[in-house]
Amino acid sequence: MANELDILLMEYNSLRAEVIERVKTAFSHLAFFGAVVAFAFQLPDNQLVDRCIIIGLSVFGAVLLLYIAIINWTWVSRISSHLQHLERRINASAGKPLLTWEGTSATISRWVLLPPKPYPPSDA
Repeated sequence: MANELDILLMEYNSLRAEVIERVKTAFSHLAFFGAVVAFAFQLPDNQLVDRCIIIGLSVFGAVLLLYIAIINWTWVSRISSHLQHLERRINASAGKPLLTWEGTSATISRWVLLPPKPYPPSDA
């Protein structure tokens, strides 16, 4: 059976992979939004479909994508907070700082973005 440190490292790696996928998703949403807007403004004036309808649908799509992006970034924030917690537990179990990125990035981003709420203190 794997020891506690191995299990924590597996969870840590799994969550990091999820963050990477969610960031990829966020960028694909941004690209999709750009394509929708570009399509809306490239219609010729003699098009049968009313330009107002296309622009209205574009605005609706933008709001929907913004809502999805907010949900996505909320999850990324929660995962990051949990990764910081795991990082502290892994470092405590190892007796030395094996992992440092999450704690460092939280300190750096504190001045750029609002930091995520800290995860509850570890019992380890």
